[in-house]
Amino acid sequence: MAEVYREEFRIRSYHTNYKGIARMNSILDFLYEIAGVHAQYLKMGVKELQKDKHQTWVLSRMLLELEKYPVMGSSVIIETWPKDYDRLFARRDFLIMNKDEKLIGRATTYWLLIDFITKRPQMTHMHESLLNPDRIAIKRKLEKLPAVSEIVFSGNYKAAYTDVDINKHVSSTNYVKWVLNTFPKEIMEKMQISSIELNHISEIYWGDELTVNISGGQDGIYIANIRDDESGRETFRIRLKMS
Repeated sequence: MAEVYREEFRIRSYHTNYKGIARMNSILDFLYEIAGVHAQYLKMGVKELQKDKHQTWVLSRMLLELEKYPVMGSSVIIETWPKDYDRLFARRDFLIMNKDEKLIGRATTYWLLIDFITKRPQMTHMHESLLNPDRIAIKRKLEKLPAVSEIVFSGNYKAAYTDVDINKHVSSTNYVKWVLNTFPKEIMEKMQISSIELNHISEIYWGDELTVNISGGQDGIYIANIRDDESGRETFRIRLKMS
């Protein structure tokens, strides 16, 4: 059974919104950072995969539940571990705690191993000694999210230089940022996101022009997607629960 990896993150001013509360995309950045560091420690990081096998990890699905947001000047402790895998998905879980180690959030993620030349998913295999299948942050299985229906908000964006990550495509935190920036001020001032669920469908590259569409609102639940304007292809879906 693999050891659980943990790291402490300080909430700086640039991690927060105008109220001094950590932004959702900052929390996501912490999760991606610690996942990458731990994968590197296990000799399964992006650098090793790209160098030796022309492969890379790509996030496919995620569910993050956050009970309490950290504020500027505070710290969070994040624990992570590879949970299990099947033919295509490798699953990794997370726990988020405050400095007193009180649980404030949890997440589960599904990753695909992609050949970055052919762009095709590869068979995933991880040695049992690297896995922690009995330690579960979130039990629910992540499925395909429902489609956007009646659009209530929409916005247009263009992927730029600062949006691109080490895999040479737009990082998922920027997808989330675009969706959140599409909501009107009146909603974002009054509501706070309690859970966020992501489906990555296809990649977005530097220069792509995109449209964000948002539907829903009943019981604080919204479904959004991102489409590439040139091809019309859907690249991303997200479900947000606000309270």
